[in-house]
Formats: sequence, structure tokens, C-alpha cells
Amino acid sequence: VITMTEGKKISPFGTVIVITSFFPFTSLGKILPGSSSALFRISYNAITFRAMKGEIIDIFVTHTTKFGFFGEAGLLEVFISKKLIPSDYVYDANKNGFYNQSLETSILKGDKVMVRILGVRQTQGTGLKNETEIIQAIGTMKV
Repeated sequence: VITMTEGKKISPFGTVIVITSFFPFTSLGKILPGSSSALFRISYNAITFRAMKGEIIDIFVTHTTKFGFFGEAGLLEVFISKKLIPSDYVYDANKNGFYNQSLETSILKGDKVMVRILGVRQTQGTGLKNETEIIQAIGTMKV
């Protein structure tokens, strides 16, 4: 049950991160016709993750390009376009990151950045990771 459930999306609760405990089952099993298997109803407590539009989260930058940068917050993969980064930040191809001359700050791989989520989608087997299910989002650093 744990391997089949953890990492899967369960509407409307989000993606199951970890199952914390099981309740003793009270239902009788149902034998599946034409098989030697039985079906049982199982109840459990779980910690879930659900990214919401408008939510402000911290992400770690994983990849930068001249078009923007990618970051991760657990299961969530976020893309922040260059147009959604404050105009003070300029892309430097030599250092592969965004720099703000006046504040002397930067956005480089491994940096922690606070972003607001603009949109979320659940995908199958796409994105930077080769996992079966990935939660992708578009974010902004602008106020």
C-alpha cells in the first residue's frame, strides 16, 4: 500500500508525501472474480503536499538560462520567466545567473529564493526530472 500510494496525487488533498499511520480495517475483504486476489478498504493518515495559486514559497534554484530559472520545493518544480523577475536583475552568461548591480545580489544555482505561485499543473513523466509524476508551476518574484 505504501509503495502504491506515496508520491501519487489523491484529489483533492494533493500528493501523498508519506503515510504516517494505518487505522485497523473494519471491512471484510471482497474476492475479485477470476483472480486469487482480495480487495480491502484501508484507512490511513498521511502528510500531503498541494501547491496553491497565490501561495508564497521558498525554492532552491536548480538551473538558470537567459529565459529565466528553474527551482524546486520538494516535489514542486517551478519556472520563473525573465519577465517575472524584477527588472533590476540582468542575466550574465559568463556567470550563468541573474545579478542585481544596485543591491549586489544574485540568483545562481543553489540559491534560496522566495516566489509567488501563479499557476500549477500535474504532469506525467516530463520536466527536468525523469519521474512518473511531477508537479510543475509558474512563479514570479515581482510584487
